[in-house]
Amino acid sequence: MKQVETIGTVLDVAQVIQELFQHTEIVVTGSGAEEVGEYVVKTLTDFKVTHTEKWTDEGHYIKIYD
Repeated sequence: MKQVETIGTVLDVAQVIQELFQHTEIVVTGSGAEEVGEYVVKTLTDFKVTHTEKWTDEGHYIKIYD
């Protein structure tokens, strides 16, 4: 699992999606974790990518499935 630090920019959303497709599961952390996580989940839903998400002590956990 990869941890990705964010500050809430559009570039962060793109980076999180890229890391997610490379590692299949990530934890989004940092000051922008909530906002970036929401946009990533919305994008995954729009593109019909099977995924799960939950908030943990570390941050916003997101996992995708084949």
